[in-house]
Amino acid sequence: MLDTERHVVSTCCVPACRSNYDQESEKVSVFSFPKDPNLQSKWIKAICREDFIITKNSKVCKLHFRDVDIETTVNMWDEKTGKKVTAPLSYPKLAADAIPVFVPGCPSYLSSTSTSATSRESPEARRNRLENDFLRKTISENVESYAQYKNKVSVETFEDLKFKIDNFKVPDKWIIMKHEKRVNFLLICNPQNPKLQCSVGINEDLSVFVFVENVKLTSIGNLRLPEYIKDMNVIDKLLSDINQRISEREDSGMSEDKLVILLMDEIHLKENFYYKWGYIVGNAFNDEKLAKSAHVFMISSLMSPYKEVVHILPVNKMTGEVLHTFLKNIVIGLHNIGFEVLGVVSDNHSINRKAISYFSNSPEVKIVYPNPADENKPLYFVIDTVHILKNVRNNWLNKRNQDFKYPNFSNMEISETASFEALKEMHASESTSLLKYGFNLSLKTLYPSNLERQNVKLAVNIFNSSISIALKELGPRKHFKNWEGTANCIEIISRWWDIVNVKTPLKGQRLRNIQTDNLEERFGKYRQLAGSQYHVSVRQIFESEAKLRIQAVMPLALTSHNFGRKCECNVADILANCMVDKDDLDEISDTM
Repeated sequence: MLDTERHVVSTCCVPACRSNYDQESEKVSVFSFPKDPNLQSKWIKAICREDFIITKNSKVCKLHFRDVDIETTVNMWDEKTGKKVTAPLSYPKLAADAIPVFVPGCPSYLSSTSTSATSRESPEARRNRLENDFLRKTISENVESYAQYKNKVSVETFEDLKFKIDNFKVPDKWIIMKHEKRVNFLLICNPQNPKLQCSVGINEDLSVFVFVENVKLTSIGNLRLPEYIKDMNVIDKLLSDINQRISEREDSGMSEDKLVILLMDEIHLKENFYYKWGYIVGNAFNDEKLAKSAHVFMISSLMSPYKEVVHILPVNKMTGEVLHTFLKNIVIGLHNIGFEVLGVVSDNHSINRKAISYFSNSPEVKIVYPNPADENKPLYFVIDTVHILKNVRNNWLNKRNQDFKYPNFSNMEISETASFEALKEMHASESTSLLKYGFNLSLKTLYPSNLERQNVKLAVNIFNSSISIALKELGPRKHFKNWEGTANCIEIISRWWDIVNVKTPLKGQRLRNIQTDNLEERFGKYRQLAGSQYHVSVRQIFESEAKLRIQAVMPLALTSHNFGRKCECNVADILANCMVDKDDLDEISDTM
């Protein structure tokens, strides 16, 4: 680019040119001579002034240049929108290689329309010019083609939608129905016995709603509903996404996933307001007060690993009547979208029992009720075995003197006492020992905090057959408090836990436990029905209001494999040089 014209209007130095000499005449833009010496000599030759000396006031007016050599606007591309933006220049500019060509009174060979006064266009310049011409033509055609495409797919009004829908090609199995104030896309399955599987509607204000088997959806993937249609491509993508999701469900055997149990649990929350995704959350669903807890409802398939949270209810205070209403609506809602709820699993809280009891005409706690979605089918009520185990341990800790009385099942007229103090005494007696009988006991197990009381592993550490054996071995010698009754109580609960805590047919063989061997057929489904595997973290409560996916926990085999890779050791190598004889055993104390 050459220098722009100045504010002060100068006269033109071209011979016989009177630009800007007369006060009354229209002022003309003028340009300074270029700084490049070669280009200066071309300008001097072009204006027919052989011995002309250039000064800062030497100017040539725009009348001596071609229009294509004068730039009056500047073009830029907006990186965000990709659109070309044009703005006018305050002062005109000359192209970098511009040379005066219109000089009155000069010989024709000195006054030419060619951009070069001395030579023809070089091959490189010609190639660049042709490439630029082709690029400009291609861009122009693409812009025109894009404009035609946008005009074809864009939707401005409802009438525009109805007009363009005639040429719209819908995916397979979809049909179009046009009404005066609505356009519907219907997905029909089983042509021999037609059934409406999905309905997508567009209202007069171009808002979209979606129904799947009589249930209105609030989102599909990343698309939040209602969405407003501005492009026919949005409709095509929406219908294709629905087709894909239905196909994936059919391919993955979703019909097996539809036989489910409904698990509900209460999670205590920190009473705070949170601002997330443009919303303030933290208050109860029916109250302005802060939510103290959240009731989480999750379905778990009986025939596959499928699990999903279906509802989260933040509450400040819950009653059995309110919980029953929500529980009933969830069971019926799941039935309406194709799921069959076989049973409800919860802990033994009084509110849960009261909510379940309302499923019978005269409220009472039973193990089976009429299913509210279909009274001809049963709805089972099962207490969660994990909660039972933790509650037994917690009630034992809460007892005065931590003594727990239970019947002698061989003679029901006799009661026995289990003392938690016996476990503490055994742990204290072995605190300095390297080898321990009660190796599962720890301070965290014996003195759990309120939060640690929710950890089922700490409860299993107490109700373990090894603890019962340890008490029977050390109790007579150390005289622990009620050691025999404590050992018998732990043995009974440990045996019950081994029976209900079965998931795989080979668990008994793997653990060498006769109580769990070959019990999958009898107790495996009960364990899954009892919900002993479901865990919902507090973090998930503060996710979006949409449904949450809960990923399956890493299989134990995989975890063990990874752990083994990090901690490889060969016991035979370690014990190769270790020799123990009878004299060594005689020197060991009784506790060892």
